[in-house]
Amino acid sequence: MNKVNTSSSKWFAVATVIAVICVACGIFYYYNFFRQNNANLIESVPDDAVFIFKINNPEPFVKNSTKLSPYMNELFFMGTFAGFHSFLDKVPSQNDKNNTGIVISAHNTGDKLTLLHSAKMTSHNFDKLLKILQIDSRNCIVFENSNIYQFGTHYHKFYFVWHHNIFSSSESLDLLKKTIKQHKQVKNLTFDKDFKEIYEIVAKNDKQNWLLLDYNQYLTFIKNNLHEKFGNIETDINSHKWAAFQVRLTENEIKLAGYLQTPAQLSDNKDFNSTLPNQIIPQNCDFCVMSEAQICKFIVSHDSVSYDYIAEMLDTAANTFERLLPEGVTEDSAVKFKNRLIFPANIFFLAPEDDRFYSYTTHILQQDNFAVSSDTLPALKYYISRMNQMETLEDNPLYRFANQNLPSQFIYKELYFFNTEFVRGRVFKKENTLPQTAAKISMFGISLSENKNGFIPSNIYIRF
Repeated sequence: MNKVNTSSSKWFAVATVIAVICVACGIFYYYNFFRQNNANLIESVPDDAVFIFKINNPEPFVKNSTKLSPYMNELFFMGTFAGFHSFLDKVPSQNDKNNTGIVISAHNTGDKLTLLHSAKMTSHNFDKLLKILQIDSRNCIVFENSNIYQFGTHYHKFYFVWHHNIFSSSESLDLLKKTIKQHKQVKNLTFDKDFKEIYEIVAKNDKQNWLLLDYNQYLTFIKNNLHEKFGNIETDINSHKWAAFQVRLTENEIKLAGYLQTPAQLSDNKDFNSTLPNQIIPQNCDFCVMSEAQICKFIVSHDSVSYDYIAEMLDTAANTFERLLPEGVTEDSAVKFKNRLIFPANIFFLAPEDDRFYSYTTHILQQDNFAVSSDTLPALKYYISRMNQMETLEDNPLYRFANQNLPSQFIYKELYFFNTEFVRGRVFKKENTLPQTAAKISMFGISLSENKNGFIPSNIYIRF
């Protein structure tokens, strides 16, 4: 009996060892072959991405981004995309049944952002591509069992690699190495809590083209091109909050519609839903913004002078025009101009740390059910002259485009109208990295809607 028990124990031990080995082999096979060979393109994006284009429908994106190439190159560094897409055009990889579109990510490589492009491709098509490009498969840089090839001239060269059914290309050799290493890691961007939350929105709609934006990092780049008054955008380079926008491009427009991931306290006033007071803003307005404070700020330029205004809605019995006047002010204290009265004022508006808003005004008048104030008397005299012409913001053709592409209801809306070269010079620094954009942009608009579970519905409209 003891011999039988001993024999059974030995076979049990052997069986256990074999089972453990089988499980280990299964895990090894899954990790090194199945998972990596079937991973989504997003899993090979290094985790320091500043923005990511997830292009599910390449044809319209390629067509229209080409028409917008001067601006796409400056705003999203897309100068290398045409070269990458030319690789795909040479082989029918876009017709592969396992194709999942294109993923383009931007990464900081020192003095600029550099793009990493990736698409699904079979080994057969990659071999075909090497033959078409007349590249010797032995002429490569070997990195972690992957072959990195080089194509182009010393003026402009691409590095590209095929690994685990993914074809990737970049101007940066180091960036290609990072994506190879990233793909072999179990953890990727989708393991990051904030990114995962926003990416779940994107993953549910695989028919549209998307832009995922680490907006703190991206806005740091943008605001370096703007004068302080307009570049005073609060950013935190240590915070990695994301935005996800559906991308629609035309020959002269960029339209983004999606969500900002932001702390709930930034926009949690569910009782506020506003409309821009178009009827009290002159047609030649350069900039206007309105938020849930129900105070509208706008700027109007005339020749080489710009005037700043603040308009507050007089919407309740307690919120009257007289409440905004200093004590003791009467009509005798007012300046009369073209049958209108301009009163002295001593009013603080909004947070003084926001340079886009004047926190102190010296003169005020009433226009319809709004109190309109400014820091100079000439500004309000000019305002009266413009409003007497009966031409308001609604008569501005550019505003009509904004109105068609941005929601009419919002908790925050900001519009820029680049009517003259003087206005462009006030917004963009003379030395900037966006020369084509600064020269050709005609308007920019953004609106935010009511916070929904930590996501702010947002729309951005840019017209050239």
